[in-house]
Amino acid sequence: MNTDEKQVLDTVLSMTQAFENRDIEGVLAHYDHDAVIAFTPGTATSGAMEIREQFIQFFDINPAFDYGGHKVFVTDDTALHIAPWTMQGTAPDGTQINDNGLSVSVLKRTNGNVWRIILDDPYGGLLAQ
Repeated sequence: MNTDEKQVLDTVLSMTQAFENRDIEGVLAHYDHDAVIAFTPGTATSGAMEIREQFIQFFDINPAFDYGGHKVFVTDDTALHIAPWTMQGTAPDGTQINDNGLSVSVLKRTNGNVWRIILDDPYGGLLAQ
């Protein structure tokens, strides 16, 4: 894995860690201000306030993620990250939640040489079913 690919992977893993720690500012720091995220399959969410609210709602289930590997492709200042994932959590009523998917994310390198997520679809694998 070259330096750019490692930086992209580090960005994704750092965002995931912030998400598991329920650190909303840490999560949002990894996204571009114009990011689009599919919090539910087939539904695009954009706008800083809406994205913030959606992440905060997910914090209620205390999610823990595992990745089944990572593929990273980089060309110039654009990167693609693909990874199968599983998630375990607990709903506020105590119900166990188990979910899985294929994360497909596009990142861009900013002027400060920092990678930011611009498109994030954790349910990218649904198209193949």
